[in-house]
Amino acid sequence: AVRHSEASEMVVQAFEYETSVQFTIEEDGIGFDPGRQTDGLGIRNMYKRAELADLQLTIESSVGNGTNVIIVAKL
Repeated sequence: AVRHSEASEMVVQAFEYETSVQFTIEEDGIGFDPGRQTDGLGIRNMYKRAELADLQLTIESSVGNGTNVIIVAKL
C-alpha cells in the first residue's frame, strides 16, 4: 500500500470476535479497479498467501477512492 497507493493516510485496525479475528487496512490513495487483469503479482500473491494460511481476504477498491483490505482468521 505504501509503495503503490499514494495515500496520505492509512488506518490499521484489529477486531476480536467470538469465532474470528478481523484485520482491516484502509487507505485514502488512488485506488484501482480490482476486476482489471494486470501483469503484476501483488494482489494475486495476497490472495494465494491468504489461501495458504486459511484466511479470508477481501479487497474493496475503486479508482480515485482508496482501498480497503479485510482479513478474517477463524478461531
